[in-house]
Amino acid sequence: MYEAPRRGSYIMRIITGSLVAAGLTVASITPAHGHERDAPASASDTMGQDIVVTGRASPAPKAADDRYKPTPDASTLRSSADPLDTPQTVNIVPAQVIRDQRPRYLDDVLTNVSGITQGNTLAGTQDTVLKRGFGGNRDGSVMHNGMPLVQGRGFNAASQSVEVLKGPASLLYGIMDPGGVINIVSKKPLLDPHLTVALIGSSYANARAGLEAMADLTGPIAGDLAGRLVLDQQSEDYWRDFGERRDTLIAPSIGWYGGTTQAVLWYEFRRFDTPFDRGTILDPRTMTPLAMPRRERLDDLSNRMFGVSHLVQLALDHRLGGTWAAHLATSFNSESYDAGQLRVNGINVQRGTLPMSTAASTCSARGTMSSWGLRASIGAITAAT
Repeated sequence: MYEAPRRGSYIMRIITGSLVAAGLTVASITPAHGHERDAPASASDTMGQDIVVTGRASPAPKAADDRYKPTPDASTLRSSADPLDTPQTVNIVPAQVIRDQRPRYLDDVLTNVSGITQGNTLAGTQDTVLKRGFGGNRDGSVMHNGMPLVQGRGFNAASQSVEVLKGPASLLYGIMDPGGVINIVSKKPLLDPHLTVALIGSSYANARAGLEAMADLTGPIAGDLAGRLVLDQQSEDYWRDFGERRDTLIAPSIGWYGGTTQAVLWYEFRRFDTPFDRGTILDPRTMTPLAMPRRERLDDLSNRMFGVSHLVQLALDHRLGGTWAAHLATSFNSESYDAGQLRVNGINVQRGTLPMSTAASTCSARGTMSSWGLRASIGAITAAT
């Protein structure tokens, strides 16, 4: 039996940063298949099309939640063009697939997309996705409604779908690896009233249990004004021999769907508390994982990460006249957390002890971004200045 030193911990205070981004695009709405498109796609005028591209501030078609056929969102390619008319490769995990599979993290969603693998998730606390071999945690490739995201975890119960823009087309979002970009599309308020309530229980080995309660309410408020509220509470025992995971999400949103102007305002608040689990260690004699049950942890109960995050986003589409329309988007998001860690450095098989150490670091990041553009589309050729 191995003897561990007296248990202790340290608290690592990290402010992962706040990001403010804004952009304005003036776009020509090109006729599609011989029909003039006067405004961003909406639920009422796109139901008869084979492929529907949802405007960035337009409500998704009602059928988008009830079918496996993807409904692209204009926030990914920053265009309402038909995906068949664009040279970029975009893979979409639609809302119906997400509802069927009930993934917990972004990594789980992306098992449906080829060329995507999981990287170093920092002890299971962050989304780390490798796109065609490129990427790392907090590498800037995860977007939220087409805007940069600093949160460690971006996918939650308020997410409608996930779109992956593959290849060097990721330069559309600035300087980054050529592997691609992942865009998490949020649920938008709907003018049709709808309520979803779910209560989910789980269990895993040796009485490890969990419970999740979720509510999703949307509908009209007055005239063309609609609102939506998503609430999600998760509480469960960690799958290994000790630890607990708690997660709370409050995500209200409001949308205005007028004749010439459409706007959506989102807000997400998340409070989280999760084990900071570095996994097992190697046996120095064989350089293979230590022969012990995989559910047994060698670290400390204080190894956990807890904190809060905030996200505010606004998207606005306005018809200028004729085939021209303007789009404005702005975003602010921040996350702060404390991480306690007593790290196992290895194992001394002669003495039967586990050497441990503590370390501390502090990190803060802030960034601003603005972009202005003028875009005109002529057939399948796009010119930008």
